[in-house]
Amino acid sequence: MDIAKQISLLIQIISGSILLFQFFGIKPENIPQIFQPIFIISWYWYVIVFLIGLIFYLTRKEKISNIRIAAFSRGPLQKVGDLAYRGVMWEVKAPLPSSYESQYEYEKRLPDIIDVEVPPKCPMCGVELEETKGIIYGYIWKCVDCGFSKRNKDSYYTECKRAEKIWKGRCKAGSLTNE
Repeated sequence: MDIAKQISLLIQIISGSILLFQFFGIKPENIPQIFQPIFIISWYWYVIVFLIGLIFYLTRKEKISNIRIAAFSRGPLQKVGDLAYRGVMWEVKAPLPSSYESQYEYEKRLPDIIDVEVPPKCPMCGVELEETKGIIYGYIWKCVDCGFSKRNKDSYYTECKRAEKIWKGRCKAGSLTNE
C-alpha cells in the first residue's frame, strides 16, 4: 500500500511540474531532450491526473495504532467522574490517594493527575464506542450495542485531550456540576 501512495505522489509531482511549465509558457525545446515527449500531451490531461492523484491521496485510510505507551506506572486508577462532551460520555480516572495524604490534599492535586479514558462511552447505553475514519472527512463514532452513531471532525484521541482540559478547568473553578 505504501508503494501505491508513493507512486501516486510521484505522479502528482510530475504532472504538477509539467503543468507549471506549460502554464508559464516554457517551450519543450528549452528543456532537456529526455523530457520533451511529455509536452506532447495537452496540459488539461495533467490537471485531470493531478486531481485524481490528489483525491486518492486525501481519501487514503491511515492505520491508527491504538497502543498507548506509558512511561511509568501510577498505580491503579479509580473513577472520579464523568464528563459529557461532544455528545458522548468521557470517563475521568485518577490514581488512588496516597495513604499519607488527607482527602483535602488529594482533591487539591486531583486536576493535575487525572486521565480521561479512551474510547468514550455511548450516551444512550454506556458501551465503548468504535471509531472509523470517514471516507471523505472526519471520523465516525459508533456504538455496537444500540446503534448510536456520531460524526466528528477529530479523532477521539484528540477530543480526549480537550475533554481533559475542560474537566481540569471545571475542577479548578469548582464547577464540576455544570454541564
